Amino acid sequence: MPSARQLETRLKTGIPGLDDILHGGLPAGHLYLIEGNPGSGKTTFGLQFLLAGVAAGERALYVTLAESQVELEQSEEFLWAENQTAHKALGKFALST
Repeated sequence: MPSARQLETRLKTGIPGLDDILHGGLPAGHLYLIEGNPGSGKTTFGLQFLLAGVAAGERALYVTLAESQVELEQSEEFLWAENQTAHKALGKFALST
């Protein structure tokens, strides 16, 4: 059961407009499932969220059974080209297969 403090804490998604809608991000202490059709942005969202966490000093783990390392690297390249937060996190984030 999450503590009262965890319920007040918000985790930034790394997507400013979404964080605004969510009043600062996702409530901490919960498990979130992102689902959607192929190409709807699930991987991009997940990697963006992880990169925002890494930039904030959090530890992160991304597990996938559906995407190859090449597909993830293509998503990373897009994120790193488009996002300054990702550039700051670059030295702390690596893919492994």
